[in-house]
Parts: sequence; structure tokens; C-alpha cells
Amino acid sequence: MDTIAEIPNMSLGRYGLLKALKAASPESKLYAVGDDWQSIFRFTGSDISIITQFSRHFGATAANSVLQTYRFNDRILALSSSFVMANPSQLSKQLSSPFKASLPPFVLVPQVLSGNRAQRALQKFDVLCGVVGRISMDHTCGTVFLIGRYHHNAPPDLRELQRLYPKFKLVYHTAHACKGLTCEVSVLLDLDGGVYGFPSEMADDPILGNLLHEGESYENAEERRLFYVALTRARHQVYLLFNPNNRSKFIDELISDFGVGRDV
Repeated sequence: MDTIAEIPNMSLGRYGLLKALKAASPESKLYAVGDDWQSIFRFTGSDISIITQFSRHFGATAANSVLQTYRFNDRILALSSSFVMANPSQLSKQLSSPFKASLPPFVLVPQVLSGNRAQRALQKFDVLCGVVGRISMDHTCGTVFLIGRYHHNAPPDLRELQRLYPKFKLVYHTAHACKGLTCEVSVLLDLDGGVYGFPSEMADDPILGNLLHEGESYENAEERRLFYVALTRARHQVYLLFNPNNRSKFIDELISDFGVGRDV
């Protein structure tokens, strides 16, 4: 009996089941696929050590790497790869892309919101209109993902935005929900600091840490992988919207370490 398993989303319970099946049928083979850079479901019990330390869990292993990506251009690849590998616990890989960037791959968009909730929503809509208008000058059509950390980051007036720009398919996804999807251009929303910012500063339940094989010592390790997933949905360009008075530490890192929008 041969078994195929997707490793990045595997819990210890599923690992135990696979190990028991393999022990009951020693002649069987286990084929595992996955990418530790996109392991983003720790809150469901996913344990990244199962892929980063695969041979320790399953014994002698032969690995084959897929190092060519067709999802995004070379400059998005270069920055996002360096960003996620800042955590030394991630497996080191040297990916390549056949596509060369012809436009600025990352565009910083500061947004300062004030007033009551309704006023802030109108201001945010104006910013998004400006961003999609700018996208329309560089792209004739295609899918544009609006990506937020949480469901509440979704623009309430997305239908109106779609009506104004009918040549684009505008879709909102949370950073978790957009995994595995691809678009022409993405717009990352509300890249701010704080408890409900990106990275989220909500503390994990201590019970979760006790259930998983081992914790991660690198700061914001899972949030870094989640941000990597959000950064790598677009083929051509990523727009990054943030509050300049309370910007995400990830935006600070993109500016200081990778030279993104040094004039912002």
C-alpha cells in the first residue's frame, strides 16, 4: 500500500495514524509533498517539525525538490524567499522563476485614516479606488486579490469597487484562504501594528503549545510564513497598504532590509 500525504498541514494525530499504517505494512511507501515555507495552520494543530525534521519522524528518506516556480516573477521571488528564510529554522531553498519583472514588484501605499467608522471606511474606499486606478494603467484586465489578515479587513464596499472597475475581477481573501491561489496583482490591506495587525500580536493558547511536538523560538515564525503566502499570490505586482503612524514590523523590515520604498 502506498500513501500520499500533504505534510505542512499535518497534525501529530494524523502523523500517528500514518506511522501506524506504515508499521502495519512495512513494504508500503509514503509519498509526502509540501512546503515548510507555507505551513500556516498551526492553530489547527499543524506541526511544522513533521516536514522540517521529516527523516527523524519517518526514518530513511529520499527527497526531490521542485525549485522552479511559475507563479510569480523573479523580483517577487527574490524578496519573498529572503524574507521567509530570515527564520533559520525554515528549510533553505534556492528557487528560480522564468519570468522577469517589468514593473515595480512592490508598491507601498501609506493611508492615514481619521474620524468615525463611516468616515474611515470612505477614506479607505478612496485609497482603494486610487490603487485599482493605478493598477488599471499598467494592466488591461485580470484578477486582483485584496488580502487581509482577518475577515474584518474586507472592504465593505467591494461591490461598488467592482462596478467602477469591471475589467478586473476583484476578490477578497484572508491571508489563510488565499493559499494555493494566484492572481495578476494583489493588494495587501491594513498592514499595521497592534493586536489585530499583521503580524497578529494575539498570543497562542498555552494548551496549543503543549499539544504540538515543539514550539518555535523565532519571533512571529508562523506570521512570517503567512505574510510570505500573502506576498506570493501575485504574478506581477503587490501593493502594500499601511498606516504610516502605526505600520507593521514587516513593512519596516521590507523597507530597512530590502529597500522597498525607501522614500516612504
